[in-house]
Amino acid sequence: MDHSMSNLSSTAKLSKQYPNLDIALVGRENLMYLIRPYIKHKIRISPEVDHKGCGLIRFGHNVRIQTKGLKWDMGEGHEFWQIGWSNFVSTSNEIVGEEVEI
Repeated sequence: MDHSMSNLSSTAKLSKQYPNLDIALVGRENLMYLIRPYIKHKIRISPEVDHKGCGLIRFGHNVRIQTKGLKWDMGEGHEFWQIGWSNFVSTSNEIVGEEVEI
């Protein structure tokens, strides 16, 4: 876990140093994207990926999000969900198609 936290810390530092850079961490069985605020993100998933688990975790203050393409979409319609350490963390969702919008 200490290596994972170090990677997250490095990602946060890089995001401040390079605000226009898309950042992803790739592991054997995991992929992490840095989702920037106020930008609509589309993540395409290869149909060859057999494990489609998905978590949305906010480090820092709470933020409002909407998703599309997850088994349990958050903020459907015009609603937003608040996620963050002191509110709600989505760790056990599932990707149902080949694209997720956040």
